[in-house]
Amino acid sequence: MQITITGKHLEVRPGMRTHVERHLDKFKRYDESLREAHVLLTMEKYMYVAEVTLHGKGTNLFAASHSKGNLYVAIDATIEKLEAQLRKRTEKLKAHPH
Repeated sequence: MQITITGKHLEVRPGMRTHVERHLDKFKRYDESLREAHVLLTMEKYMYVAEVTLHGKGTNLFAASHSKGNLYVAIDATIEKLEAQLRKRTEKLKAHPH
């Protein structure tokens, strides 16, 4: 999966990059057709915002969350939201055969 990480009003450090990539790599077990992930990390005044968009064959998923003090908390919350969306999608596809 190709992962693009963009920072707005902050610098994306290697630690942030590896944290995001490590969490996004586990999404392959839910859906092998995921091809791209766009991650936008933003700092607005005192809020950190993490937005992730996943693109795949017939799949476009989006999640965003924010945190007051820590960017990693916002990233983890966004990853949890996407994981719930992917889990729900795969359960639905298994329950309804084509």
